[in-house]
Amino acid sequence: MTGFAVTENETGVVNVTIQTSAALDFTTALFDFGPGTVVGSGARLFSNGTNISGMWSITPGFLVLENIGNVNVTLNLSANKTAQDFIGGTSPEFKALVTVNETGSCVTPVTFSGTYQDITTTPQIACTNFPYDDNSDTVNINFQVYIPSNALGAKTVGIVAMRRLIILLALSILSFQLIQAGGVGISPVYYKEFFEPNLEKEYIFHAFNTNPEKGINLYVKGDLAEYVNLSKTYLLGGGDFVVTIKLPSYIEKPGTHRISIGAIESSGEFDKANLGGIAAIQGRIDIFVPYPGKYSESTFQVSNINQGEKAPYEMEVNNLGTDSLQVKPTIEIFKPNTTEVLVTERLSETLLQSKETFRVTGTLDTRDLPPGDYDVVATIDWEEKQTILNQTLRVGEFLVEIIDYDYEFEQGKINPFRIEVQNKWNAKIDEVFASVSITDNGVVVGDFKTVTIDTSSWEIKNITGYFDTSTLETKRYTSRIDLFYDGESSSKLVAIYIKAPPKKTYIAYIIVITIVIILIIIAFTYLILKLRKLEQSKNEKKK
Repeated sequence: MTGFAVTENETGVVNVTIQTSAALDFTTALFDFGPGTVVGSGARLFSNGTNISGMWSITPGFLVLENIGNVNVTLNLSANKTAQDFIGGTSPEFKALVTVNETGSCVTPVTFSGTYQDITTTPQIACTNFPYDDNSDTVNINFQVYIPSNALGAKTVGIVAMRRLIILLALSILSFQLIQAGGVGISPVYYKEFFEPNLEKEYIFHAFNTNPEKGINLYVKGDLAEYVNLSKTYLLGGGDFVVTIKLPSYIEKPGTHRISIGAIESSGEFDKANLGGIAAIQGRIDIFVPYPGKYSESTFQVSNINQGEKAPYEMEVNNLGTDSLQVKPTIEIFKPNTTEVLVTERLSETLLQSKETFRVTGTLDTRDLPPGDYDVVATIDWEEKQTILNQTLRVGEFLVEIIDYDYEFEQGKINPFRIEVQNKWNAKIDEVFASVSITDNGVVVGDFKTVTIDTSSWEIKNITGYFDTSTLETKRYTSRIDLFYDGESSSKLVAIYIKAPPKKTYIAYIIVITIVIILIIIAFTYLILKLRKLEQSKNEKKK
């Protein structure tokens, strides 16, 4: 560098601008209570592993949320379903508790602090100051659910973390599964075991009857039933029993062999071959026999998001062969209806031994994708083969869109005016309604409002208003449909037509003509039958 100074006191100025970034990320994005059974009227489950009046084998855990931005934020939490929508049944409960993962990570806690509080679809403040400092930027979110006995099936809910109610920033998943038939239940629902020659193992099951005075018959079904022994075949009211398997040294057929462990309400003599019409439920033990050589099966899921968010995904690659596998997964997001790749995620190459599973959860950097539907392709290369799994990713925008509407109406009456709308946001949008005005050459000749509705994410629904055409002529009009929702609005200008009602005289003529035709047909049929009868009578006289 060369040059010279003009004066000894000459100075320079350097300007530095540091942009703020507010962003949250679920570093642990999935908690699954797993399958289980309610004992009695309901079960209360905690994500720390405790369960009351329920048969669940819960692996303790929680969701972990991190402030990955560079500013402190106010943390709000909500769910994309109410307790009723998530769990169902009679008086379900869905609660959360926020605890610090690192010292100082939740300054001035508000809701969800100290005790479990109801988590709803309305955002509630968890921390007024959620720091971004690396040593204090992580919190744990614990859960408590109350599952009534009449809430059956697999349940999933999204947990939403927001900062100051401005934009959705992180979404996580909480789920459980409950099975029961009639008054009989069994748990756990499912065990899985890889085949080993001469394997001997015990499994503990629990069966119950909601009526403790009624008995339960227990049974085994499946192609490996001969290798299974039950410690009990009858229970009064309920209780534990042990299932012991003693497998042979060799099973020829590869794949899954299902052993069904059944519980059926006792009703006199028991015949497991004829279970129709009786309340019964089955748990199962799946014995998987590896395929000879190299064989793999995989699953892939990606979650819908809103614009500006990362897309959570889950991938599982199972080595179900007898040989080891080298697997190399890649995830690509394509521009709609093209082969243009917008996002690529390459996962590390992994060696899987026989019976091993490669499982990964992560996020795709989709923050720059505009709203729309995208093709997501997961390609798993293993040895000289490929597994290709396709998913659709929906990127939402905060919009309720008008997608269809009624446009023909009858003159001289009050007509229903139906408008079909779609929630294009990956969360609920409530209190949606439309205001409709009808104009003729710029002059308003009618207006009305529709009912108000709530919409779930991506849901298509009809909203209806009523349009009085008593004073309007039969011709074309212009209608402006204004849609309002959560402080936002969208609109559409459409043409509608008012047509004359069907003439009553014309309808009367049609009715009369129809009746006459029917009478003619009846008379003609009667005449034919009469002639045939006369002819038959003449033939009989000749004989």
